[in-house]
Amino acid sequence: MSDDEAPPRYAIQIILTETAARPLDNWANAAEGASVPTTGWHITLIPAFTLQGVDATLNERLQAVADRHALFELELSEIEATTDSTRAGYHAVFLGCGPDAEDLCLPLYALQAELAETLAPLRSNLQPELGDRPFRPHITLALSVSEQEAARLAAFGRKQQLRVRFEVASFWLLKSSETEEGEVKTERQQFVLAGANAADQAAPDSLP
Repeated sequence: MSDDEAPPRYAIQIILTETAARPLDNWANAAEGASVPTTGWHITLIPAFTLQGVDATLNERLQAVADRHALFELELSEIEATTDSTRAGYHAVFLGCGPDAEDLCLPLYALQAELAETLAPLRSNLQPELGDRPFRPHITLALSVSEQEAARLAAFGRKQQLRVRFEVASFWLLKSSETEEGEVKTERQQFVLAGANAADQAAPDSLP
């Protein structure tokens, strides 16, 4: 990489399979204003960062974390309209852990905490407004909308009783870099949790 090239950006996500994401797709098709992510419906475990080291070390540490965590079931059912921490003056809508499913979220908190601790010496956070906050597991339903629009979308989601429940068997490392043509290329690498089957956790083919 030359001095004038931007370093690759990394992030770690749980990417929902097509089956797990179906309730979200159905909701988005019915709700004008929903923000369907270009990388697919996902839960961000570690937001965008640059790497202080080499890919081999990063991959080794991620695999070690994956080997220490077993697959688990997760349910997200609480819809929240909140301020958009990435864009001042705007709002967002999240689907997060509901009070009736807190126990199901405990393994997710444990996985994220170990990832954050393990990678701390290797990463420089590119989104301090996110990285400095306590982890709040969620799927983003809408981003950068007005307060009124966020309230409308949240109310629609509650009316539809939107929720997802699925088995988490892996997480993904996303590496985005700029090509010579100025386009962004995203590579994905899957890390399978202990006792899980990688074939059952294939991400949608539509991901970049």
